[in-house]
Amino acid sequence: MDFKVGDVVVLRSGGPKMTIAAVKADRAICIWFNRREDSHEEKTAEFLTPTLKLLTVRAAPREQAVDQAD
Repeated sequence: MDFKVGDVVVLRSGGPKMTIAAVKADRAICIWFNRREDSHEEKTAEFLTPTLKLLTVRAAPREQAVDQAD
């Protein structure tokens, strides 16, 4: 599978959602955040692309502007 920067993935074996930051041949550099009590710790690691699974992330629905008549 061809991954692109910005794709959201997980390891096929499970784990947190990660964002692809760079792709080099058969490897992808991913970033994610580990929750630690009241804070988040940023993590980065390089993975072989066959170990990753692409997630389909739905965009949040846009709020529709409503015209108000006077």
